[in-house]
Amino acid sequence: MKLENQVVSLELAKKLKDLGFKQESLFYWQLGLQIPYLVRAKSSNCCSAYTVAELGEMLPLNIDGFDLQIWREKGKESWDIAYNTDSGNLKIMPWEQSDTEADARAKMLIYLKTNNLI
Repeated sequence: MKLENQVVSLELAKKLKDLGFKQESLFYWQLGLQIPYLVRAKSSNCCSAYTVAELGEMLPLNIDGFDLQIWREKGKESWDIAYNTDSGNLKIMPWEQSDTEADARAKMLIYLKTNNLI
């Protein structure tokens, strides 16, 4: 699997940075070039390229009794993420979906932050 598929996309990484998420990660998107690329050393012109694991540490496991659930249905190319109860009732918040697990997790973090849920 390509490293680019294991970290958040550049577009979502920029949104997370703009929302004030701490810029500490294993990898960074180097900005200011025609083609952004992943680096290991942080500089002033970078934003965190959070890994799936790092994003998992940032997401709350539970919000008001609703548990975090992440899944990929057999035969589908996309990842889904939502907060759910044991009864199967989804909390009223977006059901985020993306081609990569990292981007699905990042989209949910962005939603939670912009709606003051974290």
